[in-house]
Amino acid sequence: MRERVARSRNLVAVGYPTATTARVMQISRRAIYRTPKQRPAAGRRPATGTIDRAIVEVAKANPTDGTRMVAAVMRAEGLSNVTARRGVAADPLPSKMK
Repeated sequence: MRERVARSRNLVAVGYPTATTARVMQISRRAIYRTPKQRPAAGRRPATGTIDRAIVEVAKANPTDGTRMVAAVMRAEGLSNVTARRGVAADPLPSKMK
């Protein structure tokens, strides 16, 4: 897909019509106009703070609970300022499902 988009951008730069080029190459016009950006580095941010580490421990202990349930467990343990943080989750899926 990226090769078709790159080739289409070159054709449009030479002077071919954008709509026709996109239709023939079977890509969207938006893909031609979009500015290419560097992809972000993969992976989640590491759990550095004490609250973040506690969230990871609760999430690992309860792998089927969602972010809201993990936040509720944390509030029950006495950390009242914890909200549902999705970026700190331990695993996106339980270990059995991998």
